[in-house]
Amino acid sequence: MDQRAGTRPRDLRASDADREGVVDVLTTAAAEGRLCTEEHDERIKAAYAARTLGELADLLHDLPNGPAAAGLPDLDDRMVGVAFGRRDRTGRWVVPAELATSAVGGTVTLDFTDAMFAANSTVVSALCLGGAVRMLVPRSVRVSVHCGGLVGLRKIRTRKTDRNPRFHLVVRARGVGQITVRTVG
Repeated sequence: MDQRAGTRPRDLRASDADREGVVDVLTTAAAEGRLCTEEHDERIKAAYAARTLGELADLLHDLPNGPAAAGLPDLDDRMVGVAFGRRDRTGRWVVPAELATSAVGGTVTLDFTDAMFAANSTVVSALCLGGAVRMLVPRSVRVSVHCGGLVGLRKIRTRKTDRNPRFHLVVRARGVGQITVRTVG
């Protein structure tokens, strides 16, 4: 995986398993008549030649369930926000080097347990306005929380991290609300 700070989720290197997942989806699509033989062959060649997750995702953009059908991670690097509701980022997703989140009268849950990190250090800017931001973090991630501009409840339950954590998550919280960080695993 590319660990440079500016790497976008789409630019992360694909694995052989990612390529095989895409080939399986393309083969199923051809069997269902969604792709002609020629287009199937072209996309299969492109899948095996793909270097990044974004290139693989592009091969599936017009098929049912798209990249998710192949088990590719969610490559959405936009802000995770909610107003008077609930928003969860869970499962296999790519965490960008900088992630903004906001909870206005609602709850945002960021589950990093199956996530792929685009950089060795990630900054999460969390804005709470009568809401809550909850984070689940694996032991392979070191966490630093800075609540300089937060008025409200802070629940930081971090267990001992691995001896040499692979990633560093920096949480910068502000506003009025609740921040919860819990180490799992």
